[in-house]
Amino acid sequence: MTPFKTTYGALTPLKMLPGVAGFAAVLMAAPLHAQTPPDAGQLLREQPKAPSVVPATPAPIAPAAPAAEPDAGPRVLVKGFRIQGALLISEAELVAQLQDVVGKELSFRQLQGTASHLIAYYAQKGYLARVVLPPQDVKDGIVVLQVVEGKRGSLRIDRQGERLDSARVERLIDGRLASGDTMDIARLGEALNILNEQPGIEAKAALAPGKGEAEIDLVVTAADKPLTNYSLGINNQGSVGTGKEQANGSISINNPTGSFDAASLMLNASQGATFGRADYSRAVGDGGLRLGVNASRLDYRLVQSTFAALRGQGSASTVGLTASYPLARREDFNLSFTAAADGKQLIDRTVAGETGNRNVTVASLGLDGYRVDGPDSLLSGGITRFGTSLVVGNSDQRNRAALTADRAGRQVQGGFSKLGYSLGRLQSLTETWSIDAGLRGQFAGKNLDSTERFSLGGPGGVRGYPVGEASGDEGWLFNASLNYRMNDSVGLSTFVDAGGITINRRTWAGWNAGTPGLSNSYELAGAGFGFDWRPSKSILINATLAGPLGSNPGRDARGRDSDNDTGTRSWLSLTAQF
Repeated sequence: MTPFKTTYGALTPLKMLPGVAGFAAVLMAAPLHAQTPPDAGQLLREQPKAPSVVPATPAPIAPAAPAAEPDAGPRVLVKGFRIQGALLISEAELVAQLQDVVGKELSFRQLQGTASHLIAYYAQKGYLARVVLPPQDVKDGIVVLQVVEGKRGSLRIDRQGERLDSARVERLIDGRLASGDTMDIARLGEALNILNEQPGIEAKAALAPGKGEAEIDLVVTAADKPLTNYSLGINNQGSVGTGKEQANGSISINNPTGSFDAASLMLNASQGATFGRADYSRAVGDGGLRLGVNASRLDYRLVQSTFAALRGQGSASTVGLTASYPLARREDFNLSFTAAADGKQLIDRTVAGETGNRNVTVASLGLDGYRVDGPDSLLSGGITRFGTSLVVGNSDQRNRAALTADRAGRQVQGGFSKLGYSLGRLQSLTETWSIDAGLRGQFAGKNLDSTERFSLGGPGGVRGYPVGEASGDEGWLFNASLNYRMNDSVGLSTFVDAGGITINRRTWAGWNAGTPGLSNSYELAGAGFGFDWRPSKSILINATLAGPLGSNPGRDARGRDSDNDTGTRSWLSLTAQF
């Protein structure tokens, strides 16, 4: 396997297959890179992905505020405090929180307020505690406060639904916060967070006095969410090779067996392509681990007039395994581990016969998460997103002519590896204005199969260019938008996009013989405006108008992009969820 390097290589036009003379002749008639026909691998890469688990963020749990007492009676000159019963936080640290009132005369109500202040400080540190002002004769101005640090007492599950497994809910909570443990709000919140991520479940917790003085009982209300969810949509975000206009639909079945499982089916169709994917996953154990299986099928034919003579068609079939585990699910920090293994069979044909028949196997490991700004952060009011992934695999071309062409050119055959990364920031400016910016990309160890390459164009990339524009083994993409929320239903944005690709990680003699003006590495940029409207809770409409900034080095001889067009592009989508 070729080791990683941080320098870019290059991307290539599809190589002419010398063993298929008719196909080679048609390809040679397309003089520039922008007019290379897509294959099954590229079209598979452009299909919708299964939705990822979005970490839940339940409201923080905090003790109720004590009832206010009349501000009457004698006052005491406070010269200091003595804290009794504190184990989780040092006495010196607690006393330091009360220095603002030292040297002042306080009423009984104000003294109780110091106890409430320490309760809030315990909560800020992630613990539940009672702080009381015991009966006392204040001597030398020293006020005694008694701390009772909470321990988790009993756990009761309030089951509201037919599909819920109460025992499983109880085991998940116990695994994060067992009976007798310090009542750690962060650990309790993490347990509820993981529980709320399970399909078809909604959970919340309430606290109640326990039998012992320090015990806090936990009552978790767990309810069934709807068994099924549906979505229907239309958009113009497909590949020009198989038709831009697409219709799609999906159905999800949530927790049908009570084992925190989920099944889904997704279909996507355009003029020249049909794609379907089925997924099933379930929780394994009681710590949040999920395992899944999936399968998909793509059948396509090229409908773009540029490639009509090719009569290109093909298919892609995949099967896969997935795993995910929540490493952290705190209120201000989330981190997930993911793993996957996939097998893909890709077949391409033209009027001249089969032009490719390969099997691609892939394994990946990934980390992704986000961090919410805290009160002591340099910046505030924002969320930082991050992620990285390592992919290794093998491409096995079984078509003899395609394999011969590959050995003479790109040399994709065999093992490969790539490293992906992403970093983003959502920054609130006011209640209605925000900035969202992100950078993502990949490095490759060698020239990659088309299923693993990086593309710049499309509604998720440089929006001034068509889907699939500028594909390469390595690349980077930057998106930034200024967003304005008019109200809960309508949002406006203006954005700028930029990216760069290296067409081939490794070039070879004559790689651009048919396109001598094409550089192995180049950049694209664009800018535009966006609009989103939610006329009802279940319907979302998105519209984007974008145009290029600068020129496209990968354009054809007529100065056109891969969709035979130039200038501005509009992206439209309508989605209904039920």
